[in-house]
Amino acid sequence: MSLEPHSVEALCGIPVTSKGWKGSFRDLFDLALPAISDRRVTVGEMRRILADQPELIDAWEGFSEDNRSTPAPYLRGTEVGDFDGSYSSVIIHEDRVSACIDFIFRRVVELKLAERDFA
Repeated sequence: MSLEPHSVEALCGIPVTSKGWKGSFRDLFDLALPAISDRRVTVGEMRRILADQPELIDAWEGFSEDNRSTPAPYLRGTEVGDFDGSYSSVIIHEDRVSACIDFIFRRVVELKLAERDFA
C-alpha cells in the first residue's frame, strides 16, 4: 500500500504499511501523521476511510494484539482502553469504526507524550 505521506489515508494505513518497515514505529507515525489542526475534519475523513476499508480496522486490531509494551492503548472489537497490568479508561463504542479512531488517537497521544518525555 503506497499512500501520500502526511495524509489521513497514510495514518489509517499504518498497520498495513508497517510490514517490512525498517525504521522505528514513531518514524512511521511521523511520516503518516497529517496536520490534525481540525480534529472534526480528520475524524470525518478517518470515518469514511475505515468504513470503506474495514480490513484496516482488522489490521489495527491485529496491531493492538501484537503490541507487547505497557502501558499501551488497546483495541478489541468496539472496546478501547489502556492496559498497564490492568484495564483502565475503557470505552465501549457503538461501532468498530469509532473504536478504531479512538485507538489511533490514543496511539498518537502516547507517542507524542513519550517524545516529550525523552526530549
